[in-house]
Amino acid sequence: MTTVRYRLRYRFNSYQPYLRLIAWKHRDRPDRLIRDDTEIVIEGFGRSASSYAVVCLELAQDRPLLSAHHTHASAQVVKAARLGLPTIVIVKKPDDVAISHMVRHPGLGARTIYDAWIRFHRGVASVAGDVIVISVEELDRDYGGVIERLNAKFGTTFTPPPKTEEFEQRIQDEMWRRHVDQARPSLHFGRPTAERQAAKEALRHTLEAPELAAIRRKAAALYESLVGTPP
Repeated sequence: MTTVRYRLRYRFNSYQPYLRLIAWKHRDRPDRLIRDDTEIVIEGFGRSASSYAVVCLELAQDRPLLSAHHTHASAQVVKAARLGLPTIVIVKKPDDVAISHMVRHPGLGARTIYDAWIRFHRGVASVAGDVIVISVEELDRDYGGVIERLNAKFGTTFTPPPKTEEFEQRIQDEMWRRHVDQARPSLHFGRPTAERQAAKEALRHTLEAPELAAIRRKAAALYESLVGTPP
């Protein structure tokens, strides 16, 4: 993705008309956008573990789950909140997102990513009281507890995912199966791999550039306001 395309995507995906564009782009994927029968919305900025969250919750149910996910658009979060739909927004630390996106989109600058991250999460912040906002760390640590909170808030009865090695392996296997079916590069896989971790660590030092200090502080403050802990 070019820098111009990336900027345009994250500039306009905070507006409701953007969802009509996504509806056309993903016209063969009805699970992307909110429908009349949507039961739950799971969203996050790109590379924020939403694939894991969706697959994990799907596998925990004893029936098909009617969810909307992976637009990576704050407009979808705002729409879900206005409709009163059960909604989970996953927030990843901004530095980790910057590195992930630089690996995913070679040539993309960190400042562009921080700008987009801030724009997306300001949209989320505007409806944070009407949705469940969690960190990636909470997702990994206690997704079952998150689903219990969701059920309590919205009166739903989703089955919380069990925290067992066997179930975790089922999640990884299903995520990899979907990844292979889409013929995507291994660097794009939705969970950590040795290859991607090496590529990310090679870039981490670039975030220490003095010209990024101010925008990193702004992103860190927004992160803390959403999840309650500093990044």
